[in-house]
Formats: sequence, C-alpha cells, structure tokens
Amino acid sequence: MRARVERETDETFRRQFEKLYRENQTKIFRVAYGVTGKHEDAQDVVQNVFVKLMEARASPDFIKDPARYLCRAAIHEAVSLFRSRQRQKLAEEDVSEIDVPSAAGIWGGDGDSERLEDLD
Repeated sequence: MRARVERETDETFRRQFEKLYRENQTKIFRVAYGVTGKHEDAQDVVQNVFVKLMEARASPDFIKDPARYLCRAAIHEAVSLFRSRQRQKLAEEDVSEIDVPSAAGIWGGDGDSERLEDLD
C-alpha cells in the first residue's frame, strides 16, 4: 500500500512539475537570454533553474508566486553563468606576451624576465 501512495505522489509531482515547466520556460528563457545574450547559455539557465528547483525544498517565496520566483532564479543563474563565462574567457586569453621571471635556480637562468615564447 505504501509503495502505491508514493507512486501516486511521485506521479502528481511529475505532472505538476511538467505543468510549471510548460507555463514558465519561455519566460525564463527570455529573462536568461536578456542577461547572457546567447541562445545556448539561456537554454542552460532554464535547465539549471528547473534542476535546482527539483532538488530543493519549496521556499515560501516560491509558494507565494512561482512565476516571479522562477524569474528571479533565472536572473541569478544567468548572472552566475555570465560571470563564469567571463572568467573562463580571461583564463583562455593569449598569455604569450606576459613577462615571466625565469627561475634562475631551477633552469640555470640569470633571473631576468624572459618572454614565454623564448623559453621553448
């Protein structure tokens, strides 16, 4: 009997979750796209918002106004993703022009700065 009750509860949750997704995913996508400016990133945001929602307990803000809560979550998630992409972009920039002090004790250099391309 208990397994049947859990299955019915799971099925109810699944239906409610799918309805919430259908009703809000376009709005959440638009909010995310407005922050990220990229279609793929906005899709990632929508997915992340709903995954986090599924994993978390419902907050009072969500219960009071689910659409508003989801939009705020999308903004936070989109900003987080945007910042992450910016950090990644900076990390991937060409660093071959940076002066790096040579390690005199390790490589036998004189301790002066050398260009990275000169170290090869």
